[in-house]
Parts: sequence; structure tokens; C-alpha cells
Amino acid sequence: MTSSFGGGLADGDDVALEVVIDAGATGLVTTQASSKIYKGTSRQRLDVRVHGNGCALIVPDPIVPYRDLVHAGHAHRARRRVVVDPV
Repeated sequence: MTSSFGGGLADGDDVALEVVIDAGATGLVTTQASSKIYKGTSRQRLDVRVHGNGCALIVPDPIVPYRDLVHAGHAHRARRRVVVDPV
């Protein structure tokens, strides 16, 4: 389990998370609240690797973009995963 105390991504932030799910395991990757992205340039990456018959569930909260931002987000595709986009 990992958690951050941040209130969002600010100018210059570069956040990366690598998750490895072993065979036979199920992993849940979620956020604690909506992700705010403030003015400036920021980047976030999620790399999920699933081995064998493992399963990754990726359930993010919505992203709240603010004016004048430049943001790059990247999620590495895992072989077995379920992504839920909240409505």
C-alpha cells in the first residue's frame, strides 16, 4: 500500500508508480480523491506489470484540470487488467 499527502500536481511535479502483480494475485490501484492538476507543467506515469494469471484493477477518481496547465500522463498496458472510468 502506498499513499500520498499531496493536494494535486503542481508545476514541476514528476510522479511515477510501478506496480508488479504476481501470478495468482489481484492488485487494486486507486486514488484517494480526485486528482487536481494545477497551472504549470507536470507529468505522471503508471506502469503495471501482471505475471501469469494475475489481475490488475485500476480504478482512478476523476482528474480536475486547472487553467494553463501542460500535463503528460502515461499508463503502461498490462496483459490482464480492468480499468474503470468513474462517471
